[in-house]
Formats: sequence, structure tokens, C-alpha cells
Amino acid sequence: MSFRWTFTVAILLSFGFSTARADQSVTLLAELQTVMQRHIEGQLIDGALRVRDLSSGDISLYYPTERHSMVMSIDEDYILCTDLVSESGESVPVDFYVTSAGDDYFVYQTEINNRRPLKALMKKNLVERLR
Repeated sequence: MSFRWTFTVAILLSFGFSTARADQSVTLLAELQTVMQRHIEGQLIDGALRVRDLSSGDISLYYPTERHSMVMSIDEDYILCTDLVSESGESVPVDFYVTSAGDDYFVYQTEINNRRPLKALMKKNLVERLR
């Protein structure tokens, strides 16, 4: 077996593996995006997410937008960051914490207009950006 042939096979194999990983990554990102969208849709009342401020008692309404989310990983879980729009038209950051159970993914925590927890995780280098 010549060096050139061995090198060519190694390049082709590594390209195949990286392509397979890229395909898995795209599939995962699409699935996570779908989980987030379904979660949001399942929480809507008359087209808005209702959030009660537990210290003031006020209710705020937030509306979905057509933005693509940023996706990060932490351990075996994921964080999807997107924006919603308030009644006044203000863009508000929202972080959805997602985990897998069997073949499905579930949102288990939502932070609306509260980036402090995510920033703390990022400062500790516990979060990796996937997209």
C-alpha cells in the first residue's frame, strides 16, 4: 500500500466522518428548534405567553417572533436562546433549558428577560455554543 493511497483513504474517511457529524449536528439543531417552537406554541394564550411578576403581581404578555435561536450545550442538556416581543414592542431575551428523555427532548426551565443565570454559567465556562 503506497503512502499516497493511504493518505487519500485517510482523507476520504475523515471527510466522511466529519460529514456524518455535521449531518447529526444539523439534525439535532433542527430537532431542538422544533422542541422550542412547540413548547412556545403550547404555552400561548390568545397568541401570547403570559408571565406574572411574582413580586409585583403584574402580568406581562410576550409574543413569538420569527428569529432563529442560539443553541448552547451544558453537560448533556441544551440552552436555546431566542427573543420574544413585549406588548410595547421591546425585544426580550428568553432562554429555554432543554433535556432529553429517551428519544424526546423537553423544556424543563424557562428564563424570560433574565440572562443572569446563563451569564453566570458562561463565566464559569460551563456552556459551549453550538450555533
